[in-house]
Amino acid sequence: MAGTYSNRTDILEEFAELLKRIELSGPRRSKPERMRTSGGPKKLLTPEETAQIVAKYEAGASMAQLKVEHHMAKRTVAKVLREAGVVIRSRGGQRRSSTVGQDRKG
Repeated sequence: MAGTYSNRTDILEEFAELLKRIELSGPRRSKPERMRTSGGPKKLLTPEETAQIVAKYEAGASMAQLKVEHHMAKRTVAKVLREAGVVIRSRGGQRRSSTVGQDRKG
């Protein structure tokens, strides 16, 4: 930088100003604060909304339908149902029995 034999004292003055600003700004944070990036703000369900989700699921609605309707992730719908004591159905809906269609053999 600028030493004893330099005519660039303006650099030294700028450096001194910068040091003052750094000292006045206080300690640095280790990491900047981060906002939620997925989905937006966390949605808190009212007891009425929870009851509505449970009733629709027990009436036959799928978790995929409920997630779209209530704007939440499928795993959140599953969590709401489990916390309400609902037994989660297996994936894929109703399966056909193995005897259906066997009478066509002939």
